Amino acid sequence: MENAKISDIGKTVKQIEFLIDEENARKSRRNAINKIKNGVKVPGFRVGKTPDDIIERNFAEDVKSEQEKIIISSLVSEFLDKNGINPVAPVKLRDFKWKESQPEKFTVEVEILPEFKAANYRKIPIKIEKKEISDETVDKAVENLRERAFTLEEAQKTKPDIGDFVKHDLTVISDGKVLEKYSRKNLTAELAKAKIMPALWPDILDAEVNKEKDIGFTADKNFPQKELAGKKLIFRIKINKIYKKILPPLDDKFAKMFGTENIAQLRETLKKRLETEAEIEKQSKMKEQIIDWLIRKNSFEIPESMIEEEKKSIAENLKKQYGSQAVEKEMGEIKKRAEENIKIALILGKIAKQEKIEVPDEEIRKRLGKKWSSEKAKRLGNELLTEKIFDFIIKEAKIK
Repeated sequence: MENAKISDIGKTVKQIEFLIDEENARKSRRNAINKIKNGVKVPGFRVGKTPDDIIERNFAEDVKSEQEKIIISSLVSEFLDKNGINPVAPVKLRDFKWKESQPEKFTVEVEILPEFKAANYRKIPIKIEKKEISDETVDKAVENLRERAFTLEEAQKTKPDIGDFVKHDLTVISDGKVLEKYSRKNLTAELAKAKIMPALWPDILDAEVNKEKDIGFTADKNFPQKELAGKKLIFRIKINKIYKKILPPLDDKFAKMFGTENIAQLRETLKKRLETEAEIEKQSKMKEQIIDWLIRKNSFEIPESMIEEEKKSIAENLKKQYGSQAVEKEMGEIKKRAEENIKIALILGKIAKQEKIEVPDEEIRKRLGKKWSSEKAKRLGNELLTEKIFDFIIKEAKIK
């Protein structure tokens, strides 16, 4: 387009200045008047039948604004298509100049993907730690299952021991007043250091059945109930019953609780699961090393709009999980993660293009079957492509 001048104002930003010729000015004016005409009701005229001069007189600013939109939309789209420019974000208008009543020129900025060639993705040094699933590891897994399948048996004693469960009443007192909001009846707690509030450990072990035990402390800034932080509190505990934890015996009945016929089969099932988990962990660690290497070994600018969008996405997920305060504390880390996420996505995309790594449509359709939809196909296609790229890199890597 002869009436457009393009220049680079950054590695990912282009500036385009458009000169508006008489024909575009005339057509856009006509279209702007018609659009306004068909959207307003003027007394004495049917919608769409108001004379042009009345529209121009009564809605001058609206016509002008609409004309600018029409000009920008038509000229920018045509120019970008003709020159193969693919924006990564909406085009930004920098200025629009008029000469008396005629549009003269305007300038826009367009963010684009950086031009670079992926490098250093062959022979990446990767260290892996072989993890053997020993009999001892399987023993621990079996024991964890026993811990999950415990039952409780009431113990005939007055004081609990570490590992017991207690059913108790809790009365919370501050400044001599009972705080009903935080007091509870018939709570159940396991008496283990990792399971009990630090301020109550180990004093709670001195509590006795049917006797009140007061434990005083000052709630720190990390206290679960924020409104009590910094206050002196008394937790009055009265144990109602003590229970002993009973683990099930290692027999076929226990094995059948987990879908196997006997202990030998249960151990074999657990071993296979642990081997699968170990392989997943190994793959994850290899990918972490690959990502770190590729980010360090490929240098290029990232469009600011892409970073901002990724930051919003990360912050939103963080907010849903941990609240707004977590987002505020982690803003620096969020920006770093956003940049890394965008950068590795662009690098992997380049590797796929350079090595002609693709996922055939037939493979996606075969995987999805009757569940196929364009959205699912796109998501699965991206996942499979990423897997293939990593498989290619790992195959080429120097694994130690």
